[in-house]
Amino acid sequence: MTVFRKTPYLGTAFYVDAINGDDDNDGSWEHQWQTIAKVNAAALVPGNRVYFNPQAPHPGKLAPVTSGDVTHPIIYGTYGGGRAIIDGSADIALYNYNTAYYLRFEHIDFSGSAAADLKGTIQYWAHDAYFYDCIFRDSVLLNCYGAGFN
Repeated sequence: MTVFRKTPYLGTAFYVDAINGDDDNDGSWEHQWQTIAKVNAAALVPGNRVYFNPQAPHPGKLAPVTSGDVTHPIIYGTYGGGRAIIDGSADIALYNYNTAYYLRFEHIDFSGSAAADLKGTIQYWAHDAYFYDCIFRDSVLLNCYGAGFN
């Protein structure tokens, strides 16, 4: 098991606002992205951070494809107070099938729905993931996949 040590942030922070953002922006605080699809397509590197606005749900499937490293994980979190909602009701909230490692998720509410039958709220098959103060909810109870994690 890897223990992430608190280290100074060296990477760039990116911000996502589902209401007022625009995917043509650069992801900075002043020019936030709008969608999870933009986050998934971003060329993140170890130490990068992606912060979601907690004021409105972010629809889509968060599917990281780049890894952090043992001392600088890629962090997905919430800015401001509360928890950002990743709304995977159309499919699934978080998916990682050995595509990215050394990731940290903080203060996120992962939400699935009946549309995610046979999937659970998240599907995660990768090592060195850390979840801090996250919620996994609204998973389906059909066909033996009732847990938030699958």
